[in-house]
Amino acid sequence: MENFYYAQISSPIGPLNLAASGKGLVALAFHRGQFPPTGNKTMCWTHAPEKVEPYARELSEYFGGNRRKFTFAVDLRGHGRSSAPDCDWTVGDMALDIVRLLRHLGAERAHLIGLSLGGMVAQQVALDYPYAAASLVLVDTVCGVPEDGRTAAADALRFIETHSMAEVAKARITTAFTDAVDPVMRLHLIEAVALNDKVAYERAARAAFSFSVCERLEEIEVPALVVVGEGDRTLPLAWMERLATQIRGARLARLAGAGHISNMERPHEFNRVVLDFLGV
Repeated sequence: MENFYYAQISSPIGPLNLAASGKGLVALAFHRGQFPPTGNKTMCWTHAPEKVEPYARELSEYFGGNRRKFTFAVDLRGHGRSSAPDCDWTVGDMALDIVRLLRHLGAERAHLIGLSLGGMVAQQVALDYPYAAASLVLVDTVCGVPEDGRTAAADALRFIETHSMAEVAKARITTAFTDAVDPVMRLHLIEAVALNDKVAYERAARAAFSFSVCERLEEIEVPALVVVGEGDRTLPLAWMERLATQIRGARLARLAGAGHISNMERPHEFNRVVLDFLGV
């Protein structure tokens, strides 16, 4: 992504600085003094930009060229260039961050594309702030950890809490890709994730592992696309595909040869299913 912009938004625990980037976005930082007009729909990717860059540029060519559509990728709180409060937080808190950011931009609703933790945030936005979600693309994500997966989830969290950020990045990103991925891409993302603040990363992990909205999925009324990498080794396919069976009218797209970060391993295939879903 070419440039980063910063927006300071209010929260109950003080101001948060959210970083975003994207083609077609007029400006994100409020001091720039120019924002998208109210009423426009926005394309918003929820997760760290280093995980969306390979496909965001291509999608932005479709949306950024239209002056009435704006695209941007957001660093969730505690990730990348965004700030983090000095306390634990929940996925609900991150969802409210996104809604406040949209208000800051003057955007009424957004098409939300969320990968992994970002997909959890997108679900929470659609459930708690349905007026803010135009559609959902839920990528390699879940609605919560089922009973039979809680021991494994606790072990994963314990690993994050007891190892260095470099060790966590190497282990989790290696697992997140298939063995066939370009090793340069794998190393790039390992190095990028290793730069995250360890305390903030732990807080985000606790928020993810405590996330649970499976019993509310029928409340989601916007169009939804569930995308899963068939080679995902981070999350069981059955957990992820549950979203497609419980969200009314949801579509399911399986990407062959892709792991947990399917948008990076199969960017063109990913873009095709997303653009088809959005009717572009």
